[in-house]
Amino acid sequence: MRPLGVARTGPNSVCDELREIFAAIPWEHQDDVRGDDTKKALPYLHVVLHELDGWLHDSRSYADQPRTAEWNSLANDLQAAADARGSKVAEKTPSLSLLTLVIDGNTGHNLSARQAAIRILKTAMMELGTDDCLLAAYDDLTQTLGRTNSTYEKVSERMDVLETCMRAQGRTVRVIARTLAGIFDK
Repeated sequence: MRPLGVARTGPNSVCDELREIFAAIPWEHQDDVRGDDTKKALPYLHVVLHELDGWLHDSRSYADQPRTAEWNSLANDLQAAADARGSKVAEKTPSLSLLTLVIDGNTGHNLSARQAAIRILKTAMMELGTDDCLLAAYDDLTQTLGRTNSTYEKVSERMDVLETCMRAQGRTVRVIARTLAGIFDK
């Protein structure tokens, strides 16, 4: 993986970079965050949404132990992952933006807030799984690659959102990436 937070240096064309990125699949998702020890790690959107789904569907009450710090941490991860969306995906996923507003440290012990968040999360996943959102994620990625001042970190964020959209559609990311790498190799 390229170093995060530094300016990209070639290949010069968007197609060359897309070929290189797609050929590197599976992406390095050994952990649930990206980054190194010297930078603030950024959570992957699909991982955060999966974790949130688990926490929301947890049958424990949390009334006696509200776990406010844990819920705040999850809310911060959700916000950081949602902020990684490009402008086109953000337009297509208003429920994800709403979800970032309703998840906080008090969500755990408030059953009605959890139930509302479950409904919003379901809608957000449906929005992420639309063809329009997948195309928007691809457009955000190519726009980011087209900017000479984009960092590898920003490209990685856009790739994560593209992967999240593919996963929301039930697509096999690795197969699609290999196919796209072959197309861009022509």
